[in-house]
Amino acid sequence: MVFGRTLWDDFVNYDDPRYVYQNTTITSGLNISGIAWAFTHIHAENWHPLTTITHMLDCQLYGLKASGHHFTNVLLHTIAVLLLFVVLQQMTGALWRSAFVAALFAIHPLHVESVAWVAERKDVLSGVFFMLTLLAYFHYTRAPSNWRYLIAAFVFALGLMSKPMLVTLPFVLLLLDYWPLGRIKPQRPDIRRQLLKLIAEKIPLIALSAVCDHISGATTRNRLDRTTADVSTH
Repeated sequence: MVFGRTLWDDFVNYDDPRYVYQNTTITSGLNISGIAWAFTHIHAENWHPLTTITHMLDCQLYGLKASGHHFTNVLLHTIAVLLLFVVLQQMTGALWRSAFVAALFAIHPLHVESVAWVAERKDVLSGVFFMLTLLAYFHYTRAPSNWRYLIAAFVFALGLMSKPMLVTLPFVLLLLDYWPLGRIKPQRPDIRRQLLKLIAEKIPLIALSAVCDHISGATTRNRLDRTTADVSTH
């Protein structure tokens, strides 16, 4: 109801052109060469191949009708909200409090830019994978297995390929280990051993974050080098 009104909005002339309607690789729709390009090239000065692929898919489905692109943003945000409710309810067992937090997350003013701006697809898409990672991690902690851990790591990697902002998620999981998951028990004398074990558990996820951060950092450095070269030339 709140963000659905964006379906009647158009594109804007800030970032939307290079993210969508002036980028011929995107407007060509979803194809093998486009998917390969998404993983091997920088799109709008960022490396977020999954986000790029969703823009291609939108062009495949809706062409350049802005309403369809806005619909995808609203749909992704709605999925993230529902996942947040499920995660909170399963972790805490508190139905109505979880519903209240999810509802607040759904309509919070800080999400206006992310949902209403087509170029911010990376934000709502990474939000979905953020919530999916929390859900996968919760199920791993309740019945630990290599398979469940790999699922959580895989979903996390998808989130990083949507937006590198998720690099801090392993540390969020450490906070969840304390509450509400109760995997850290300060009253026990082996608190240091508990922490070391849980930190070691996150090392593969931290490694994924480091790789993503390295790619993003290299992108930033290349962009600065090009800018410096252009300034020097002029």
